[in-house]
Amino acid sequence: MLQTIGEYALERLVESGEAETMKRQHAAFFLELAEMAAPYVMSEVRLDWLERLDLDHDNLRVAFTWGAGTPGEQGTVLRLAAALGQFWFHRGYVGEGRDCVRHALTEVASLADDPVPRVPVDTQAKILYAAAALAWIQGNDADARSFIEKSVACYRTVGAPHQVAYALLGLGVVLLAQELPHQALPHFQEAFRLCPAEKNRWDSAYTLRGLGDAMWLAGDRDTAHTMYHDSLALFRDVHDGWGEAFTLYALGNATLVDGDVASAHASLTASTILFRDGGSRWDLAWVLIALGFAEVQRGEYAAATQACMESLLTWRDLSTVSGLRASLAGLVVVATAQGRFAEAARLSGVAAPLDHGRGPYFAITYHAARPLFDQAMAAVQASMTPETFHRAQADGRALPLAQTVSDVVTSWSRSP
Repeated sequence: MLQTIGEYALERLVESGEAETMKRQHAAFFLELAEMAAPYVMSEVRLDWLERLDLDHDNLRVAFTWGAGTPGEQGTVLRLAAALGQFWFHRGYVGEGRDCVRHALTEVASLADDPVPRVPVDTQAKILYAAAALAWIQGNDADARSFIEKSVACYRTVGAPHQVAYALLGLGVVLLAQELPHQALPHFQEAFRLCPAEKNRWDSAYTLRGLGDAMWLAGDRDTAHTMYHDSLALFRDVHDGWGEAFTLYALGNATLVDGDVASAHASLTASTILFRDGGSRWDLAWVLIALGFAEVQRGEYAAATQACMESLLTWRDLSTVSGLRASLAGLVVVATAQGRFAEAARLSGVAAPLDHGRGPYFAITYHAARPLFDQAMAAVQASMTPETFHRAQADGRALPLAQTVSDVVTSWSRSP
């Protein structure tokens, strides 16, 4: 009924010649909303603003589509892409965000030779940052690094310390995803100098988390633990559940490597609760993988299966290949612990979390998961002849990933 009324109203607007005016006003209104929300999505009040954008997600889509299809409205498209990058990222709208940002970058390129500068440098920087984040979320490190380095260069020309620091944090995260902590450190350190805690506690907390990761991956784990705890205290001080969950995830992995399974489990469980409450599906999916490995360490195989399966289903919804492979690696470890060696061998043919396609978050989980995965592979190979093992792996690789995931969802859902 409502759709019929809406269609009738649109027909009357078209007949009156006012439809285009209404569409322009509609786009302007929701562009203003997107730009109003953008700075708060990276702050301690992110959840309120993400939920506000959720309510008008369809309207934002309509505004972007109208701008993309209307001559002379490139500015609307560019400003929406610049404003919505973190919304797409945190809500897991990877495909939608990638397509919109790709369109925006094409517009930037088409206007590059215009004698009158039509794309503000800070808008270009934001679009490039969004492009980097969406490439990073899919494990495309080369594109992510190219985009974020260009974003940093643009922000430096603008000269605003906060914006430069924001881009430097992104560059540091991308370098960590490439296992380059020593290259990442200077960028985190510069960002920390540009955003001291006395000026912005949230920015300082976020930077300390990145510094902790860099220190941890560089081998200075005592300093990393200190930075994680300082970050956690600041996030709690500003009452940011997402930030708290973000740091607890890293702390959980670090303590798991140290052999403190109980503390690791507590941190990772708390992280999943906070991410779930905040609707951060992408973040939650990575933490669930780490929690699955912790549950295996505790001998809680049903809980480990549940965590890895929830992660797998989320990655399927988000179409994230690196996440799917990482979740399958968790199930390889669970299957091995349960004596399901043939299943583990077959899945190991497509699970590739420890050498290729780890994705950004798994750079942290990697060190906690690697010993468990190696032990599982050794146990599987000891349970059968080399020929049987390699044949099982080949059978796993022969299936399309989507088919493997579908088969796993069906078979593991029936498992006790």
